[in-house]
Amino acid sequence: MRRVILEIDPATVIKNPYKKGLQDVLSKIEWLEGTNLFNIDPEEISETVMTVKKTGVFKVKLKEGFEISDLIDPKMGTIEPLEEENGVITCFIKAQVDGLPTELIKSLNFDNMLISLPLYLSPEKYIVSFLGTSDSIKAYLNLLKSLEISYKAAIQSPNQFQSDLSCLTNRQKEVMLAARKYGYYDYPRRISSHELAEKLGISKSTMLEHLRKAEKRMIDTLCAVTE
Repeated sequence: MRRVILEIDPATVIKNPYKKGLQDVLSKIEWLEGTNLFNIDPEEISETVMTVKKTGVFKVKLKEGFEISDLIDPKMGTIEPLEEENGVITCFIKAQVDGLPTELIKSLNFDNMLISLPLYLSPEKYIVSFLGTSDSIKAYLNLLKSLEISYKAAIQSPNQFQSDLSCLTNRQKEVMLAARKYGYYDYPRRISSHELAEKLGISKSTMLEHLRKAEKRMIDTLCAVTE
């Protein structure tokens, strides 16, 4: 499998009939960033029409005057705020897009694709990435061209991204790099979890939670590459 990172021009996306809700979202956010791998589950309604269900976790900075519930039509899904820090809200989203052409969705072959990170959206920038086979990547890029969506693509082979930390949040990356630097992963350990937490200026429980989430995310990404 390979990973493709796409930087897409939002102005060309919002003109697309299949992305008609994007302009409404962009009018309400400063930025939105995926923090966990998203799941996309296509469901066939008829021979000609499909629904695509999406779930995932993201952070969002709203424009003044908007609430997190304003981001999604209740008929299309739900958003559950998990925590808020300095005006940035971490949320769980469960949404769906109805009425998509069956032929179009099947051409993408989601069985051979996995949404990856980075995933970022703002009025100025739209970045999406996924792991996929050469055929699934080619199909996705051909679809963008047919819809006249402008993009820049960077395609990485497995040995280019197996060891990078781009799947982690900035805080997870900071904690994991500190753990490696101070010998937390050495055997025997050169630093305890309590001492590492003190160096990072956070509680032991918070530090361990960051490490656990970082380790799981990296394992999920690596397994996706080899499956």
